Amino acid sequence: MRTLFNLTKPDEYGRGDIDAVLELEGQAVPAALKGQKIPFELKSATGGRPNISTVRDFGLHYIEKWRELHWLFGVYLAEGGETKLQYCLYGSPQKMKPWFDQRAAYVGPDIALAECVPELIDQEILTKVLGNGEDFGYENAKLLMKNQLSRQGYRDAADLKGERYSREAMLELLKERCRYVIERGSTLNNPHISPSYFNGWEKIDRNHAARLRELVLEALGA
Repeated sequence: MRTLFNLTKPDEYGRGDIDAVLELEGQAVPAALKGQKIPFELKSATGGRPNISTVRDFGLHYIEKWRELHWLFGVYLAEGGETKLQYCLYGSPQKMKPWFDQRAAYVGPDIALAECVPELIDQEILTKVLGNGEDFGYENAKLLMKNQLSRQGYRDAADLKGERYSREAMLELLKERCRYVIERGSTLNNPHISPSYFNGWEKIDRNHAARLRELVLEALGA
């Protein structure tokens, strides 16, 4: 798809970052937009319909990251032992906004819980979770936080000699763990963008690179 639409992927972007970039150049580009690099997320479907898979553990961090991106969806179909591209769809941030708004509304109450509930945890709850000791060792912290922290992270969180934790320090870890558990529970397991979402969208099936640039300029102008 990068080749088809004449997109690039700069070296500074890793595997988990932006999939492609459209560089706005040429006579048709207004002076105010020339040189801009438009970030793209690329997705595909292989059943002949735009039933688009997103990602496991889809949560607020993906919504915030993906809202600002432009999107290209490739729709493929298996024919005679080959998987052939049928057409592509372009989604500007404006066109993708309703879908992200729906997902944000769905996880909104869980996000509110993750922000509010940890601050309600007090020393009484700490005692119920880890006992009434005056301080705690690494093994207690590890039992609570699991692999959420690196080994250096555990050292940094300790506020007493010998890598031990005061009740105040352990209380902060407990709050952090509570927030993490709620946020993990608020994620969605690979929500799909359904074919019906794309009703009425233009199918790009020729002059791919030129048409994409026209659509992007229209979206930026809007």
